Amino acid sequence: MDEIIKYKTEEKKSEIIQLKNELSRNLEEIIHNEKKLTSEYSQTIISKLKIKQTELEAHKKIKPSEVIKPETGISFDLNDQALLKQLEAMNIEESNLKNLIDKDKINLDLLHKKKAFGEKVIQKIDLIEKQFNQEYSLIEPALIRMKIIPNDILLLKINKDPIVEIIKNCDKEIEAINFNLDFKKSESLIYKLNEVQDRIKKIINDIDEPNRKYRTYVKDLELWNKNLENIQGDSTKPDTIGYFTAQLGEIDSIPTKLNKLESERDILVQKIFSLLTELVKVYEQFYAPVQNFINNNPLGDDTFKMSFNVSIIDMGFSEHFFNQINRHRAGTYYGKEGSEKYLEKVLFKYDFNQVGDVVNFTREIINSLKYDLRDDKKIPNNISAQVKDNKLFELYKFVFGLDYLEPRYSIKLNGKNLELLSPGERGTLLLIFYLMIDKDDRPLVIDQPEENLDNQTIYKVLVPCIKTAKKFRQLFLVTHNPNLAIVCDAEQVIVTSINKAAGNKVDYFSGAIENGEINEFIINILEGTRPAFDNRKSKYFSVQNFRNQIAL
Repeated sequence: MDEIIKYKTEEKKSEIIQLKNELSRNLEEIIHNEKKLTSEYSQTIISKLKIKQTELEAHKKIKPSEVIKPETGISFDLNDQALLKQLEAMNIEESNLKNLIDKDKINLDLLHKKKAFGEKVIQKIDLIEKQFNQEYSLIEPALIRMKIIPNDILLLKINKDPIVEIIKNCDKEIEAINFNLDFKKSESLIYKLNEVQDRIKKIINDIDEPNRKYRTYVKDLELWNKNLENIQGDSTKPDTIGYFTAQLGEIDSIPTKLNKLESERDILVQKIFSLLTELVKVYEQFYAPVQNFINNNPLGDDTFKMSFNVSIIDMGFSEHFFNQINRHRAGTYYGKEGSEKYLEKVLFKYDFNQVGDVVNFTREIINSLKYDLRDDKKIPNNISAQVKDNKLFELYKFVFGLDYLEPRYSIKLNGKNLELLSPGERGTLLLIFYLMIDKDDRPLVIDQPEENLDNQTIYKVLVPCIKTAKKFRQLFLVTHNPNLAIVCDAEQVIVTSINKAAGNKVDYFSGAIENGEINEFIINILEGTRPAFDNRKSKYFSVQNFRNQIAL
């Protein structure tokens, strides 16, 4: 039975794992956005923005003083004019080389990202292939038994060649760019740039003072503008005024984004719970014979009530939850006694077999961490500060992943769970299962079924079960109880005796109850002889006689 149930539930459990992976990505994004709503986050961004603004003001003060470009005229030295033309050409070449190098650096970054993306896609494909092969290996034997060619039903076709080719091309382009950026290679762009800059320096040294000053000014201004751009930046450049300003502007839109993410989270929780209910149905299907027996075979009177139920139950939420919470921090769960009482009250409110209750439970747990709810107040609180080892993601995964909920079947006798039953009550249940629920028609041998049972239970419960079971299978009962031998209408009674004086010789006598010799054996062994039986009988009152005696 366990093997079949495991086989039937494996598919659902695999789906649950996939949903939990999707949930993990959602929770990471929720935590990322929730952090942006904290005062600590906004204060950090404001502080960094102020530092950059101060840096900008200081940078403006060191802007190079303007130098007017010298004019060329008739009096201008012809040699200097030639040098200036060379300088102008060198400046253009330097600018072109710088642009090419900057472009290569940008492309290099894009190529590395493209390659990493391709490698990640291949990893995903490999994972899909592995999962497919695992699932395929589970159903392949069943398909073969049904004389079905597995590949006619399922066939996974994977072609990674286009992605592999893209990665190879990226490697080639990366190699070419790295060559251009290698200052040791005489053919590289960076090497050529260094050469041009050396020639520019030489020309500047050869020309007159005004041009030299102007050239220095142009260089200094170019560097100053570049540093200015690095300070001001934009929303895409980290650690710049534009970036921090954009981060602050984003805060206003985060609540809307969080609402969307939380709705998606709740839908995933509902889907996980839905699969848990599917597991419940599998258990109900396999334990249907038990339920049918309970419904169709009421035993005895109100003193014997058996019930069977499959449900989703809490398998230790409190213990796992408190293992992750620091109860020394201010909040709803501050202190051992108060926190346990509060959580017990929350758990009592919800039915874990109802999807709405499960979703609301997860929300309330997180809400009780986001706010300090003690003394009927609602004070905003830092959730991260209450979680041990700063493992907020692990806590979220635990609460919303529903790892603490599992389908469980329970059998109750007179309202008591199986583990609370006495040995006699457990024995009664076991006998009922063997006699009434087990569909096997092979002969069944039971040694002293009356053990730990009182005669009332034997008569009201065990006797009806035995009478019903013997219609479908042969029963062998080893007993010292007359209720089982006589009241159950045994078709054959076998009497055993051991003669110790004759070397432990064992004798067997068999026959129907109506057989005189067997009847005498029954009276002597099970009833304790005829006088003992008559003595007991003479002392029992009928109900009416008992009432008459009381009336007198």
